[in-house]
Amino acid sequence: MASSLAAVILAAGFSSRMGAFKPLLPFGDSTVIEEVVRLFSKCGIRTIRVITGHNHHILEDVIRRCGAIPVFNPDYETGMLSSIQAGFRCMDANTDGAFLLPVDIPAIRQFTLQMLMDERKGHEDHIIMPCFQGFTGHPPLIPMTLKDQILALGPDQSLRDLFESDGVRIKTVDTFDRGILMDADDPDGYERIRKKKLGISFPERDECEEILNRFLSGKDHIKAHARQVATAAETIAAALPCILDPRLIVSAALLHDICRDQPQHAQKGAKLVRQFGFDRVADVISHHMDMPGSSPLDHSSEHLTEKEIVYFADKVCKQDRIDLNYHDRFAEKITQYPHKEHQITRRYEIARHIQTRIETLAGQPVDQILG
Repeated sequence: MASSLAAVILAAGFSSRMGAFKPLLPFGDSTVIEEVVRLFSKCGIRTIRVITGHNHHILEDVIRRCGAIPVFNPDYETGMLSSIQAGFRCMDANTDGAFLLPVDIPAIRQFTLQMLMDERKGHEDHIIMPCFQGFTGHPPLIPMTLKDQILALGPDQSLRDLFESDGVRIKTVDTFDRGILMDADDPDGYERIRKKKLGISFPERDECEEILNRFLSGKDHIKAHARQVATAAETIAAALPCILDPRLIVSAALLHDICRDQPQHAQKGAKLVRQFGFDRVADVISHHMDMPGSSPLDHSSEHLTEKEIVYFADKVCKQDRIDLNYHDRFAEKITQYPHKEHQITRRYEIARHIQTRIETLAGQPVDQILG
């Protein structure tokens, strides 16, 4: 349970490479420290300790205001290990494990922490370590059974020495979150995580690939189709004068068939992606087989949205290639499923209307847009 877990946030350093005090840098609609505390709070973590050192006098009130407890480390100048030990030293007997996160790694998704907590069930004596594309990142979830060993580490040692020692068991968790590897160690790093935060509601292309690999293992034909739909959707969107979000279009296109082999796969896929925290992506996925509205004429306005772009791109991709002859494919569907003729015809008419609007807005036919 999250109530038996804690979080140790390391915020005692000098921020020397940054040139500004990292915990109080702007991040999203607040500051870095507030964002990190909020992340753990949203996961139900109530015991949150922020280890302070340099500039502790200007940081501690902020920490208290956002619901965490500051813990001053008088030995912060000796390095990170002393702050880690200060954090674990103040944990009480009711705590079973603790996340450990440097404050300059704030662009982590809530679902990532939930994955680690879920993995801990049945592995309570393991260090639960997040990974992305084979690289381990932050925050590890460390069992309190290792508390004494952490406190016994000498000044010439690091936490890595403990992690690599005999008898310490580590369980890695493959995540869909590049943020576990991203820090604000310097101004360039800060700019990268700031941009990451702005787009955190959308999985990046390589994060989508990790999701595809997890849920479509051994189904390369579905993944190839998804990539082709993403390419087509991105190309169409780039040709239009509309204000569209390419991040939403690409991520929804890549993930639209994530549950392809299941009944009602559009709704099942949307539900799965919504669990990851990608609500807008899920909304587009839920409509890639059909569009809201009582008739195709409901879609005859000049306005185009990301939903319609992904819907149409899916219709002009046959497996892993562009094939604009979707007319014949719909006719084949009617032959195969005559009892669904009305539904299939409606979807075909919607695709036709979307194509007309694309060509009107782009000033060129779809076959030229897609090359």
